[in-house]
Amino acid sequence: PAPLRPRRAQAACVGRVCAVGSCARRPGGRGRPRRPGLLGSAGPAGSPPRGVVRGAVRPRAGRGRGPRACRSAWHRGSGMDAAAAAPDSSRPYGSPSYWDKRYSEEGEFDWLCSYADVAPLIERLVPRAARILMAGAGSAPFSPDLYRAGYRDILNADTSAVCMDRMRQRYPEQRWEVLDCMDLKTVPDGSMDAVIDKSLIDTLLCYENSGACVQRMLLEAERVLGPGGRYVALSLHSKEDVLRFFDGARHEWTLESARIRNPRWDEGENSRRSVAHTLVVCTKPLANGSPSPLVCRKLPGTLSEEEYQALERCARHINSSEAVLAAGV
Repeated sequence: PAPLRPRRAQAACVGRVCAVGSCARRPGGRGRPRRPGLLGSAGPAGSPPRGVVRGAVRPRAGRGRGPRACRSAWHRGSGMDAAAAAPDSSRPYGSPSYWDKRYSEEGEFDWLCSYADVAPLIERLVPRAARILMAGAGSAPFSPDLYRAGYRDILNADTSAVCMDRMRQRYPEQRWEVLDCMDLKTVPDGSMDAVIDKSLIDTLLCYENSGACVQRMLLEAERVLGPGGRYVALSLHSKEDVLRFFDGARHEWTLESARIRNPRWDEGENSRRSVAHTLVVCTKPLANGSPSPLVCRKLPGTLSEEEYQALERCARHINSSEAVLAAGV
């Protein structure tokens, strides 16, 4: 690797490398001042732990080992502070009572992204007249924002009765039901046009027996979708970690994937977040049995491989420079 440069030269270098990053939009490519602090110390409340160079090694999370496996990736993409967001083995994520307690103490929060961040993408994939299952809706404003955007037939499903009762009181115009997306007993076959999963798959990857849990959820999503219906997932995990759960031999749908830029990443205080999220689109065959046309290549906001690699290089430059400066080198 090239030797590290002083802060000013390094920032200018980042501006040239990050052709699609926000640093490229500033004159001279200079980033914002970096946070002071010691290597390995905690940043301000709500910021990620310091001392890890983002982008140097990407953790391969969620390999069926339970909550410990996905701790790093969950924190990087969540937007919450480490204590509130990072899964650990002492937290029973598969227990509704855990989520009841958590939702009783927390307000509304959008994991990964807001509807505004991905509106052009969702509008291209899901017609406004679609019957939508919002899987693991939680307390996110995402579904109410969908409703205000013209999506009126939404079934919001979550295992937490506390959360569903609270959201039903706040948004009585929508349907909020206590449902386990691994066993959607009350949802008939083929009754949905779209299933939107915004980080539910990430939660399931923190369960014990995570692989089996994800498979059950995917089979249920496929069951409730009608001909031409789409399962749309947004995950903070890498494409490689997510796609291995989509066993083509067990599903009849067409599988596509892409990366989208993490809207909460920048070259300033949020430079330690992952630069991209994974989009997975699974489309069932049409009523006549023919496969549905591919859609991901034309979706707004998706990253090419070159754009993704440029963002990764940008993150590595920023964080390696910051680590050296914090260590006093």
